[in-house]
Amino acid sequence: MALDYFQILLLYPTERLPVFAAFSPENTTGKSTLANLVIQIFGDNAVSVNAAEFQDKFNDSISSRLLVICDETLIDNDAGMDRLKNLVTAKQVLVNPKGLAKYTIDHFAKYWMFSNRPNMLKVVKYDERFWFRRISAIPKGDQIPDMEQLMASEIPAFLHFLRNRKLVTTTKSRLRFDVSLYTSANPTFADMVEKNEPRDVRQLRHALESIFEESEDDAIFFSREDVKTEIFSGKIDLGRVKDILQDYLGLKPLEKQRYKYPRRTLIAKREDADSGLEETMSIQWIRAQGRPYQFDRKLFENGG
Repeated sequence: MALDYFQILLLYPTERLPVFAAFSPENTTGKSTLANLVIQIFGDNAVSVNAAEFQDKFNDSISSRLLVICDETLIDNDAGMDRLKNLVTAKQVLVNPKGLAKYTIDHFAKYWMFSNRPNMLKVVKYDERFWFRRISAIPKGDQIPDMEQLMASEIPAFLHFLRNRKLVTTTKSRLRFDVSLYTSANPTFADMVEKNEPRDVRQLRHALESIFEESEDDAIFFSREDVKTEIFSGKIDLGRVKDILQDYLGLKPLEKQRYKYPRRTLIAKREDADSGLEETMSIQWIRAQGRPYQFDRKLFENGG
């Protein structure tokens, strides 16, 4: 996928591609070297900016580029993410130069986001515009001080290779690739989604994981009201519960029916020298009627 991405960027610049997001908590991973190399290849058609410059309302410095590389990325708000998502698929963009009138141009830019932060982009499970890669640090014994110069000397050969190789992938989506290649089949994407989930979503996930550890059932059922009462002790509104269940967990309510839901009760707790505080819970099954959501074991057991 990586070589196809680069080849399309070079030979088919108007084709739309997903955001490439490279994350690493360590230094000496080569992200900056890659950015410098790409800018040497594409010249003025590529630009490197910081997070503040990328989100600046005066966008004329990036709007006409083929490739925009954002270093030290941190977009952790809905407005910033909506703007980035729109840019990925927009056919035109409004240019806002400082002190001059706004105007519209055709838009073909691709976006690369680099960061050391695990929460660099506020993504959710159903985002289809982001290709995440976790980059490992280069061991000290393998580091080459003049790597950037050596790579630059290979640019002509690399471009020749790209111009003459055959693309492996075919068009499967509006962003070229089969979405599953860089989302559901990509463990880094799942990890980034989990790290960016709000606290209440993680609380529900952990509660469900705990219930499945104590139950032999392959599925359990809760209505929105049950989730509010049993998981959050009433300290959440039903609208937020609906958002969690549908937007983050991808669930839909079943038809009205009779069902049973689990009620967990603390029966004992003790201090363990190795694992800290251990709690022993019992489960009581409560009969109810309504439109429950079905939670399958395979999605929540052992952090699944």
